[in-house]
Amino acid sequence: MSGGQARSRLSELDGVRAVAILMVIAFHSWFFLSHMMTSRADYHAVVASIPWWLGYVRRGDLGVDIFFVLSGFLLGRQLLAQRARTGRLNYRRYFAHRLLRIYPLYLVALAIAVAVSGPTWSLLGDIFTYNIWLPDGRLVIPWAWSLSVELEFYLAIPFIILAISSVRSIQAIAAASVAISAGWALYWVLSDTDLQSYSLLELDALKLREAKGVFYQKLYWAPPLRLSQFVAGIAAAWAVLFRADRLAALPHGAIVGLSLAAAAGILLPVLHNPFVPQTPANRVFMLVDYVIGRSAFAAGIALSMVLMLSGHLGWLRRALGARILKPVARYSFSMYLFHPVLMYPVALAVLGTQKVSTVAGWQVVGIFALTVAVTMLFGALTWRFIENPAIRFGRRRFDR
Repeated sequence: MSGGQARSRLSELDGVRAVAILMVIAFHSWFFLSHMMTSRADYHAVVASIPWWLGYVRRGDLGVDIFFVLSGFLLGRQLLAQRARTGRLNYRRYFAHRLLRIYPLYLVALAIAVAVSGPTWSLLGDIFTYNIWLPDGRLVIPWAWSLSVELEFYLAIPFIILAISSVRSIQAIAAASVAISAGWALYWVLSDTDLQSYSLLELDALKLREAKGVFYQKLYWAPPLRLSQFVAGIAAAWAVLFRADRLAALPHGAIVGLSLAAAAGILLPVLHNPFVPQTPANRVFMLVDYVIGRSAFAAGIALSMVLMLSGHLGWLRRALGARILKPVARYSFSMYLFHPVLMYPVALAVLGTQKVSTVAGWQVVGIFALTVAVTMLFGALTWRFIENPAIRFGRRRFDR
């Protein structure tokens, strides 16, 4: 694959990033309605009415999983290529770029949060990323838990790269990461009978706060649960870098088989609907989703990326390469950090200032569309005045 072709195909990963942030905003467009409705019962009724064919709206939280796989791929590709080229890793450059990419805008968001709600010792947990390990998850910006996970894995990724020496080593690392993620989830599910017995919606309705807290801290935020997602991205980067010729020459039957395997992994978590009352059938899907759902989804995303970047799945390359997705991808970090704050006035404009007992589908779509538009405009500002200057400074200072 020529350098120009590689850059062209890698640019299509912008589409993956755009899809991820759009999924997250779609998810929060209905998830945050709890703050706008007259009662929890009314809110639960709206949530339960989301049809099955909108599975990726109902499970839009999987957009964060895509971000983790993408981070593993991009950072893995960068460090694997650097090690293959020079025989070593430039830690100074790596950590400088990572910190300058995340912290300038993140610190601005934290400063705004503190200005609104007042200073608290929990701020240190957000800055130094240990907030997700605290018993009650004291987060100054609740949805920024993913940044804590991301920053902790920035520390781990170079060590994972150094452990890769052959096909067998990457296979062993991938298998170990899935075992750790699945074992962690299985332990916490089996440790809490409420988690086994009730859906997430029922935990909220029955006010089972302890079990709900275990779900979020151990089965949603926890880095061990997310390990397999980053490793899936790293494994995909290794395959694209070092097995490009073999992948490009895959026969049609192999491509079909791998595509079906990727689709199965991507579809698996959607079979579980955590926002309806528990049934025996749904309980099985719930347990499978809790234990291996996120690992399977990550593997499906990673495998799809490998096939796409190897010259296959042309329809997917064209869709993700659409020019309309480029600015969404560029502003995605700012959109993620600020969309819940900007979504609130949007929701007030759509629903009114009084709490409501029901919400129509078109209103949720309106909240989503307007939030995307507003956060993109805000993202253009933060990109110009905060993010891009920090990135350019890092390149000038550390790319020597």
